[in-house]
Amino acid sequence: GLPVGVRSDTITAVDLATRQTGNLLRAARRRAGLTLRSAAEKAGTSHATVAAYEAGRKSPTLPTLFRILGAYGFAAEIVLSPRIRQISVGR
Repeated sequence: GLPVGVRSDTITAVDLATRQTGNLLRAARRRAGLTLRSAAEKAGTSHATVAAYEAGRKSPTLPTLFRILGAYGFAAEIVLSPRIRQISVGR
């Protein structure tokens, strides 16, 4: 589904990126075997914030994204070019 309050005819690239980031964070947390609360504690943030990121209601800054993924045991790398072509996450 789309982020809360976003109609399908008005979705923007930012909305889509926020949603994709949320999906990535949820998948990484689950793969690490963490609950929302344990993930938040490990990442040094609140479980409500992690839930908001995962639901696409809020978008983390890049340093925050990298910190959270690192707390889950993942390394993240972004390759920048005129268009972002690849975002990879791995262990």
